[in-house]
Amino acid sequence: MLKFNIMTARFISVLVLSAALFFNARAVYANYSDWHVIGKDRQANISGMAMIEQTERRTSFIVVHDNKKKKQSRAGIVVIEGEKTSKFTTLDWLGNDVPDDLEAVTKIPEVTNGFMAFTSAGKVYQLELDQKNNSLQVIKSFTVPSIPENGNFEGFSLQRVGNVDLAVWAERGENARPATLFWSNFDLQTNAFTKVSSVSIKVPYPTANVRHISDVKVDPTGKVYISSAADPGDDGPFTSAIYLAGTFEFTNPSTLTFTSPASLNQLFAVGNRKIEAFELLSEASGMVYGTDDENLGSAVYLSKPKK
Repeated sequence: MLKFNIMTARFISVLVLSAALFFNARAVYANYSDWHVIGKDRQANISGMAMIEQTERRTSFIVVHDNKKKKQSRAGIVVIEGEKTSKFTTLDWLGNDVPDDLEAVTKIPEVTNGFMAFTSAGKVYQLELDQKNNSLQVIKSFTVPSIPENGNFEGFSLQRVGNVDLAVWAERGENARPATLFWSNFDLQTNAFTKVSSVSIKVPYPTANVRHISDVKVDPTGKVYISSAADPGDDGPFTSAIYLAGTFEFTNPSTLTFTSPASLNQLFAVGNRKIEAFELLSEASGMVYGTDDENLGSAVYLSKPKK
């Protein structure tokens, strides 16, 4: 059955991967071979990713894993050079506060080497990255407010929008149950959240075994992007999509409201991949996607506008 699923999924991917991602009205197409394989077993899964730096030839990301056992890795660095060359390095997690089931990671605005990682239970880890020693140091940890009963979180983004540090996090939802997108102003010094607001979101695709939000990112203009994924089991076949889910706008100098379109704008769709992580590239130049393909391993793909 595993062999059938892999072969079937790869055939599906050839057909489905022609779905386009539009930036500045330019279409971008993916082929199966364009994905950079990061790992071939499930311990190398990518459940969250955040950019470290981007140059003309080199792009690097911190990635997190949803591993749960004591000696399993929690994070690593993915470096992509050119179009085809990629490198993965495991990071040491320093300290005794070791997370279970990391599902997201985000850059802390204007903090050098500062990141926040997020677990499925709603716990946030503030981290400092030491690339020279390939390690992550836990600075502090805390829990987001408004955790629903039996909630399962899969996305967290921290972004400066205007003069506000905005925290956005998502409970994934499943099938008929919609995802819930939460947001609040956030104070990095005190870990204080202001009033929490939320909205329900259901995606039109995938249509079965769907997690409506598997990751979320907010850009500096307030646009909100989400990934969704179908997960029928550890051997797939998987399908995923990326959507522009809405926009945060100021109703006064300090209050943000969220506006969602009547129908979500799908930007990208793919077969044979379960996208559980993505990141916005610099200057709206595209996105990078990371997968947790369970028994089939993990991969990343840079989607850039063609010049």
